[in-house]
Amino acid sequence: MVHLAPLQREGIEIWVDNDLIPGDELDPTIRRALRRADIFVALASPDDLHSRLRTY
Repeated sequence: MVHLAPLQREGIEIWVDNDLIPGDELDPTIRRALRRADIFVALASPDDLHSRLRTY
């Protein structure tokens, strides 16, 4: 979140779901926000990419 702080200061809304496991349903609030969004950017950290929970 530290790296995203400048975007937040510019008024960009940041959503984080650190507990999302592949195959899980998205939280309904996040799902609605994604449908209303003009732009969606997915970010993954190196730790996320090398997670043992990775299924792809």
